[in-house]
Amino acid sequence: MPKIKITKTMVDALPLVQRGQANYVDAALPGFGVYVGRTSKTYFVQRDLRGRTVKLIIGKHGVFTPEEARNEARLLLNQLARGIDPRREKQQEAARGLTLRQAWQEFKTARAMRSQSVQNYGCAIERNLSDWLDIPLAEISAEQIIHRHAADAARRGPAWATRNLRIFRTVYRFAKAVHRGMLPECPTDILSDLHMWHRDQRRRTYIKSGDLPRWYAAVMALGNDSARDYLRLILFTGMRRSEAMRLRWENVDFEGRTLTIPTTKNGDPLVLPLSLFLQEMLKARRQRFPDDEWVFFAVGARGHLQEPKKWVYKVAEASGIKFGLHDLRRTFITVAESLDISVYTLKRLLNHREGRDVTAGYIVLDVERLRRPMERITDFLLSACQSSATTRIRELQHLA
Repeated sequence: MPKIKITKTMVDALPLVQRGQANYVDAALPGFGVYVGRTSKTYFVQRDLRGRTVKLIIGKHGVFTPEEARNEARLLLNQLARGIDPRREKQQEAARGLTLRQAWQEFKTARAMRSQSVQNYGCAIERNLSDWLDIPLAEISAEQIIHRHAADAARRGPAWATRNLRIFRTVYRFAKAVHRGMLPECPTDILSDLHMWHRDQRRRTYIKSGDLPRWYAAVMALGNDSARDYLRLILFTGMRRSEAMRLRWENVDFEGRTLTIPTTKNGDPLVLPLSLFLQEMLKARRQRFPDDEWVFFAVGARGHLQEPKKWVYKVAEASGIKFGLHDLRRTFITVAESLDISVYTLKRLLNHREGRDVTAGYIVLDVERLRRPMERITDFLLSACQSSATTRIRELQHLA
């Protein structure tokens, strides 16, 4: 690169280039220079740092005077001479100012998340941790984590406190990976180091066979047929609540007697056989609502059933049986297990992955092989609900 004395007169006189750029270095300050492009002239510094050449832009001629650029160049060259990369310093400064709100936005943008996951994460970050939203992540300390964990556990319960901070940890670790080397270790590590995480207690509640008649009678007495059929569909298939709510008619195959869930919790699509009972229930429902897109249509922006808590409460109040929607899924699998249905069939019906069981990876269960187990489960549940053959026929006639 040619050496020149960088002054305003000299830089003004440098000709613009037709393509590429022309670089000039200052004769008085090594490492300080100006490059000329097609439309502008720009000051820079350049120096070797740990075996590689680092080039830093100061700014355009006209915005900076030569003396202003020279002063800035001295500062930058001084840092480089001491082994400091100013670019990394700026990145660290930006990362140190990265707030939880900004990290959450980056996380949402980068990750392919199901709408339910976005809702769950958003609830934890935007509502339950709202007082931390505009605090830089680097300023949230281990002491704050311990205090919040204990306070939230006392206020709302251990599971609630743990869930919020686990989601916080996921977002923090994502930000740390993106801004590599710029953030300290995740402050929730203190809970692991001190064994303070509250262990999630897996719920084991389900509706016992002796309680099913009262529960089923209360369901059939509901005035809302969408809620009634929705609750029965979960009980007789073991489907997850959100999967049942978002079921479309296009995914119900009456000819093949199957229903398909294209998007599930674990990402694997699920095809289930329809028992004769469910096929007739859904056929009757389709006859009543021939033009709907959703199996469980509801007035609202999304067009389908959103929150069935009201109906769960009504059934619980009428039957005297306290239950949650996931209890119906557990009831389904409990009945299936009691019928000695193989664990591989159960996993397939519930769309559970096989984990580390190598043998299971060689077993292929198509939908037709699931049909008989599904009928057995249905027959048992109908019997437990005191739906005799005669009652079943009357019920189907009522639905039609």
